[in-house]
Amino acid sequence: MYKVYIGRDNEFAVQLVKNGVKLTASEMQAITNVGIVYEGTEYKYSDYNDAFDWSTREDEGVLICKLGGIFNTEGRDTKSELILYTATDVNGVVWDYLDIKIIAVS
Repeated sequence: MYKVYIGRDNEFAVQLVKNGVKLTASEMQAITNVGIVYEGTEYKYSDYNDAFDWSTREDEGVLICKLGGIFNTEGRDTKSELILYTATDVNGVVWDYLDIKIIAVS
């Protein structure tokens, strides 16, 4: 389970693996947008630039997510969809399902 703290800068990292092999740097560079569908709503990099980073750890095939600035209500979605977009996959590819819990802290 990935925990997201409302209004906090906590991050989590997702290792992107295709056919048992982590994505290469060139495959990471081909990504044009990333989205998370949480409770039926898609939150994309194009709207939340600070929430997704796939370049810092591109050599490792890792996507960094910092979603605390997106949500304002506690909840949990055990089947949040991670969607990756490229120039050839303009409609996006559902990459994986994530269990995301949104937590309010003081």
